[in-house]
Amino acid sequence: MLKKSTFNLLIIIGLFFFNSLGFAATQDFELFPGKPLRLTSGLPSPLVAYCEVRLLSKDNHTIAVKMLNGSGQIHGTSLRKGDSLTLTVNHGQIIEIIANPNSDALFTNLGPQMVKAMCS
Repeated sequence: MLKKSTFNLLIIIGLFFFNSLGFAATQDFELFPGKPLRLTSGLPSPLVAYCEVRLLSKDNHTIAVKMLNGSGQIHGTSLRKGDSLTLTVNHGQIIEIIANPNSDALFTNLGPQMVKAMCS
């Protein structure tokens, strides 16, 4: 699972390079209830992504984020190694994620249903 998440982030990185050349690109992430998703950025410069939240119900969901290494920002809140954040999200919400070089974060869906994030 960890290798798949790292591979997915590498795909996003590649898509961002294509996006900078004028191509629109997105990567979807599925956050299953109680199953952490680890994302790692090995880029030498910050990575900025905008993720649209898709929920199966109209109820708000809660996502926990823990910064394992490096630093970044989630929806305007700065995080450093060891910091955690609990974020309530709703359907259609756009969340800005900034991953500084060599950052590593764990995202966990604390709600009862899957949350999908469509990032570009």
